[in-house]
Amino acid sequence: KDFGVSKKEYVDSFFRLCDLYDDLNAIFIKYGQEPFGTCEFDFTIEGNLNVSFEYIDWKASNFSPSEKFDYYRYKKFGILPKFQYQIDDLHAVEKYVKESQEK
Repeated sequence: KDFGVSKKEYVDSFFRLCDLYDDLNAIFIKYGQEPFGTCEFDFTIEGNLNVSFEYIDWKASNFSPSEKFDYYRYKKFGILPKFQYQIDDLHAVEKYVKESQEK
């Protein structure tokens, strides 16, 4: 148990979150919006919630979960990966994101 949450609770919550993500994406499509690639929830220090959507087709990319994790950790917190090959991969993800946003 980490943070007082069992592995089962974590897995169940994770899959529920994935289902909700898919449901929200389906609602976007139903109302004529493009499907989004990411949905980010950020809380400010004042306790406000900011929600943002990015329209990056991650399924069309060949990036691994760890490469995407490194990208978001760097994007949100400025933390670079430890090894040069990971930094190189991070720059490849950044390039992919930039090219996706220009389309």
